[in-house]
Amino acid sequence: MVAVTTMKLPVDVRDRLMALATSHGRTLGAELAALVEEAEERNWWRDAKQAAARLQADSERWEDYLREADGWDTTVSDGLGNPVSEWPEYAEERE
Repeated sequence: MVAVTTMKLPVDVRDRLMALATSHGRTLGAELAALVEEAEERNWWRDAKQAAARLQADSERWEDYLREADGWDTTVSDGLGNPVSEWPEYAEERE
């Protein structure tokens, strides 16, 4: 069984959380978990963008990164074939 706890919240916050949970068809606990997950994901993307900005600010490291990325791009032409030519229905779905 999952351990549980009690939280003291202002009534208006509890009511707003419950309204969100109801609108998403979730329990209050599931809604709180989803909100925490969304916040963690936002933080991850914020940190990733900041790291990318720091990398771009260092021209030598940025050039190294671009060279490495170009190396990985060669895998696109590694002879695996083109999904559009192999599965025409794939192209039709995307149009």
